[in-house]
Amino acid sequence: MSDGRYAVVFIFCESSSFEDFVSVSEQNGWKLIHQEEGDGQVTGFTQIRVASDNTTEIHYINERLLGIRFMVIVGDDIGYERVINQIGIDLDLRTSINILRCAKEAISDEEKMQSAYELAVIFEEPNNDALAMLSNYYDTGTEALRRRVISSLTYRGWPDGVKMLESISKHDSSEELREYAEKTAHMWRERGV
Repeated sequence: MSDGRYAVVFIFCESSSFEDFVSVSEQNGWKLIHQEEGDGQVTGFTQIRVASDNTTEIHYINERLLGIRFMVIVGDDIGYERVINQIGIDLDLRTSINILRCAKEAISDEEKMQSAYELAVIFEEPNNDALAMLSNYYDTGTEALRRRVISSLTYRGWPDGVKMLESISKHDSSEELREYAEKTAHMWRERGV
């Protein structure tokens, strides 16, 4: 973010529930400022709270389309570090380092498919390691895994990811995946990526 504020993303492990997030929020005096239920199918549930400094935001997002729950902390250096310290050990969260390690260690298609979505969620800004991992998954993957890579690249719209989608739209062996990649690359190009 260009205004001196930063966004840090964490993915919730299954052992941490929404109720755990609410409990930590209440213990630390994070005020609820917005809640959106979503449509229950594609659009996920979102809750936004503000920390006691009244500038640091904590976003809880249940992204139903991807099947991932994550938290985004938006604030300056001091604000988001304070929130991270308040979380302590009360929430079981995965960081970008955890996500990259798991992505590199993934063996089965199921593990790789989950990692592909997690890579897209955890890195709001383009990340070379994440793109390399998605490229590897695509190059060595089944059609289902290649589709998941396309969906993951579509989620963020990173410039190099859009280039990858354009390449896929010309070279994938599946006509359906070529069309999917072309459609999503075009969507991002129309948005100025």
